[in-house]
Amino acid sequence: MYNLSGDEMSIFAQRLRDLRLQKGLKQSEIAEKLNISFKTLSAYETGRAQPSMDMLERIAAFFNVSVDYLLGLSDLPKESVKLDLHILYIIINPNKFLSLTS
Repeated sequence: MYNLSGDEMSIFAQRLRDLRLQKGLKQSEIAEKLNISFKTLSAYETGRAQPSMDMLERIAAFFNVSVDYLLGLSDLPKESVKLDLHILYIIINPNKFLSLTS
């Protein structure tokens, strides 16, 4: 089991609550969709309980964000694969990129 630090737990609790509110959903609705109890979701949102890594992944998938975002390790809700591939292309083909910008 992954143990969240105090900061990660606090950020996770806040981001989980913020994401739920952004979707306009009640705790009971999210709990049902994640197949957990209302009490468990409430404990996650208040920082009284820590989700398993599997549950973190399920929550991230439900809200379409990364686990890193949920834990405060990234401020980008969803990492951009396209941007990463674009940067990789520039690194591999610097001359082609430079000819396009000249």
